[in-house]
Amino acid sequence: MSAEPGGAVGSELVLLGASDTAGLLASVRRLKHFVEQAPGANLSDVAFTCARDYAANHGASLAVIVSTMAGLRARLVSVEARIAADAA
Repeated sequence: MSAEPGGAVGSELVLLGASDTAGLLASVRRLKHFVEQAPGANLSDVAFTCARDYAANHGASLAVIVSTMAGLRARLVSVEARIAADAA
């Protein structure tokens, strides 16, 4: 990650993984809840933690590139709806 002109932070790759789609949906929901509760959290720290946890999971995965916590929340809401619809 690098700072862009004006102090803006560049985009981050956020990885989520689970052994199956139900687990991935649960991970999406947990991260979405965290983002909603801590919108001021450091996106780099969130991405790092997700990447560390991702290495331990497999089967179903998600990778999104975002530049803000609000952007991360929006992507998680969208993905949550798609995964839930596919599971129904």
